[in-house]
Amino acid sequence: SLKRIEPHRLAELVREDLRRYPRSKIGEISSRVGPEVRRPQLRRALAALVLSKAVTMEGTRNGARYRLRDD
Repeated sequence: SLKRIEPHRLAELVREDLRRYPRSKIGEISSRVGPEVRRPQLRRALAALVLSKAVTMEGTRNGARYRLRDD
C-alpha cells in the first residue's frame, strides 16, 4: 500500500511519472500514482522537488504543470 510511503520514495515515484508524462498537472499525477497517496502529501513532494530544482513548475494554481528540469 502507498498510504505510508516514505517521502523519498514518493519523490522518486513522481520523478518517474514526470519522465513518462512531462507537463502533467497534479491531478493527472495523482491519478497515475494512485488514490492511496493523499493530495496534500503529493503537493508536499512536488513542492520539495521544485525547491530542490529537480522539477519545474509552469503556471500557477489550477493551471500549474510540472516537468523534470532540463540539465
